[in-house]
Amino acid sequence: MKAVLLSALVVLVYSTPPQRPPVPRCATVKREAGLTEGFPINVAHRLHSLTLEDLRYYFNSKAPVDNGIPTVNFNLTKNAPRVVPNAPLFGFDTDFGTQAMRHLDQVLRNMDKLNFGITNYSVLEKVAHVMHMAELWNQAKKYYEIMEEKSPSEELCGCVNDVAENGVLSELELLALKIKYPGLTSGRADLPYGLPPHSKEGVSMQLDERRKAYEISYTLKTDAETRSPIFQKHLRKFDFEGDEDEVLARAMEELQDGDQGLDTHLDSEDGWASWRQGFKGMDDHGNFEFAMFIYCKLNQ
Repeated sequence: MKAVLLSALVVLVYSTPPQRPPVPRCATVKREAGLTEGFPINVAHRLHSLTLEDLRYYFNSKAPVDNGIPTVNFNLTKNAPRVVPNAPLFGFDTDFGTQAMRHLDQVLRNMDKLNFGITNYSVLEKVAHVMHMAELWNQAKKYYEIMEEKSPSEELCGCVNDVAENGVLSELELLALKIKYPGLTSGRADLPYGLPPHSKEGVSMQLDERRKAYEISYTLKTDAETRSPIFQKHLRKFDFEGDEDEVLARAMEELQDGDQGLDTHLDSEDGWASWRQGFKGMDDHGNFEFAMFIYCKLNQ
């Protein structure tokens, strides 16, 4: 009997994980899998307007409502959560037979709402943006299908899924701020963001008026190559919680990256030439990294 108990104790001791596991070697694991330093930025950009319908259409038809894939909230009302924990069921009009028409309807049936989608984008710019995102997801799909044949390791997916540690969540939070308050991190001192809520100016000028008065729009550019190590350090430590005016005031001070907003509006053929070049210039490797993220989130 004692021998049996001793054997059981030995098995328990050696099968119980240590209370403090060693720090994961995620940097090495991700690098060996082909993931770059731009991974969190590339993933956040492709995540920000993803819906559950898109998730099911491009990647996994059985993706659940509680999918654990964070996205930027379409609702831009002040103090509404900027990032939501799951790609949301948007409610696409399935009377339309193609995803393209469903995306067009997604934009046009909300075109009169000031607090929806992307601040200060024209209707045409919102349409171009949603088509651009669909293009990226379609490109990522081919990598996702490869991963269905040869799955990433559990260790790699553990690193990919840890959005707080790998930087995806902080990048998504930053992107959400820029979409809602374009130009916020430009370093400009004249922007009407982050005003004390009880100040005379803050009371007299509502949020919509404050944003629209400056007509700065969110830029599609990614800035992985221009980020300074100091900025990255501040971003990883930045606290995005709290009253929105207070968060904005701190972000304007601590997260300056020179992002002035959209350079060229889509209001002419020249404007489209600029947007088209920007769309085509996005690195396909970012689609691979995004596919890796989606696969690990849905399958590990």
